[in-house]
Amino acid sequence: MFDIRKATIEDIPVIRTMAAVVFPETYKEILSAAQIDYMMEWMYSEESLYRQMNEEGHIYYVAYREGKAAGYLSIQPEGEHVYHLQKLYILPSFQGMHLGKQFFAQAISAIKALHPAPCQMRLNVNR
Repeated sequence: MFDIRKATIEDIPVIRTMAAVVFPETYKEILSAAQIDYMMEWMYSEESLYRQMNEEGHIYYVAYREGKAAGYLSIQPEGEHVYHLQKLYILPSFQGMHLGKQFFAQAISAIKALHPAPCQMRLNVNR
């Protein structure tokens, strides 16, 4: 099992470190190195993560196993009854251990806590 914790701005360096590994690995077949560099700066610079957490309403969670960061998740309110699963990334060394299932359950639980009434959770899928 993984320990999933709600992230704070103090967790930004941990999220950035994981993103530097998992994001390029995830998209290396569909994005150029220049596109990956651009998106890393756009989404994962310290300033961007701070803005996401403090101005745009993103709620991040970080998973740990035996004290090691294993992945991250973020959700964001998008409307009165809509939430967006923005990010769900797991470091390669922790893939295949059912963390994705645990993260998805965490996203649902967090959204239900924020919005007990029926609502939608949307996500993007890269095919």
